[in-house]
Amino acid sequence: MGDLRELIERLETEGPSYALDVAIATALVPQISVLRQRDDDSGADPHTYRCFTTKVDDALWLATLLLDNGFVDIEVAYLSGGGRTYGRAEICGPHVDSAATGATPAIALLLATLRALSDQDTGQGEESGR
Repeated sequence: MGDLRELIERLETEGPSYALDVAIATALVPQISVLRQRDDDSGADPHTYRCFTTKVDDALWLATLLLDNGFVDIEVAYLSGGGRTYGRAEICGPHVDSAATGATPAIALLLATLRALSDQDTGQGEESGR
């Protein structure tokens, strides 16, 4: 669960980045991470082809993979107001209830997903009567 808190903090403060995409893949779906040889042949670095922090489709794929244990409703919106743009996401279902805002719709969906996972880990989801 420490990984989840760290990822949540990074999503809230860093915004979209390839490094964060790799950290998410490594922590949550390591089977999609591969090692990619460095150009100078000095070793290899983790790599993912998913762009979780910039593509809503990739963030939605992750949310569905991690949270869909029955019917789940996922809503994502792009909002603009007061000269500011941001994203909002809500996830609800029999075993999950989470919402978040973020710098982009993809980040909002990732935050809602990670918070739902964190709630499940701590027993605070709907199953525990919340």
